Amino acid sequence: MMASRYKGRDFSEAKCSASVYGGWHSHQCSRKPWKDGWCKQHHRDTEESRRQKSAERYEAQRKRDHAARHASCNRRIAELEARIAELEGGS
Repeated sequence: MMASRYKGRDFSEAKCSASVYGGWHSHQCSRKPWKDGWCKQHHRDTEESRRQKSAERYEAQRKRDHAARHASCNRRIAELEARIAELEGGS
């Protein structure tokens, strides 16, 4: 979610333009502007970069989990097939 611009009557150009929330009320971010009136945390480029990195980490985690689960299932299937073959051969 992109940071929203603060629209309060006490808006200051010396602070970041982002609206941040604390409790029931919003107020202007207290950081100094870095680029285009936004601080480094709330600037759209930084937020997009953070979002992409997060998505990449999530996708890598999902692939690891899926691969691990798949390998575990394959091992269990091999064990069960070996047990079936043992039981069929013993009869």
